[in-house]
Amino acid sequence: MTIMRVGMAGVKLDTTSKGNLVKRLIEEFAAVEVGQYSEPIAAGYTVQMEEIEPDNLWMGLKPAVETHPAAKAVVITAYVMAGPWNAVMKKELFSRLDGVIRDVLAIPRGDSSANVWITVTEIPGDSFCVGGKVVSIAKLSPLFTPDRQQRINEYLKQ
Repeated sequence: MTIMRVGMAGVKLDTTSKGNLVKRLIEEFAAVEVGQYSEPIAAGYTVQMEEIEPDNLWMGLKPAVETHPAAKAVVITAYVMAGPWNAVMKKELFSRLDGVIRDVLAIPRGDSSANVWITVTEIPGDSFCVGGKVVSIAKLSPLFTPDRQQRINEYLKQ
């Protein structure tokens, strides 16, 4: 279970383009988090796309879109179930998500490249709820690859 919020300033996408972006983000996220991608796994991801007016996302004392020649900025906030994560996985996730955003939204890397921000927050296992019921990572574990299952089991033993 992962919830992503993607805020985009200086970007307007049609429904097809949003769908393409969402699919690519989920594919990359699942590859790192779960160890694989499939349509049943994709159902465990919720993505909120938000097109932000250029003057509603600021970096320091000026609109973020003014900090980069592409005049675009993106903030991704993701909430994930605690369990399989480590620093290597997060680094890979950040690289993959940054690449997807830059590719789909045509945002080149600049000298500072400070126009795509990504945060991941791990949520304890009893803090995710769908349809009024707590969703446990233990119940989702069979969808994960064996190495991720091992990390989940180690996490749950703590």
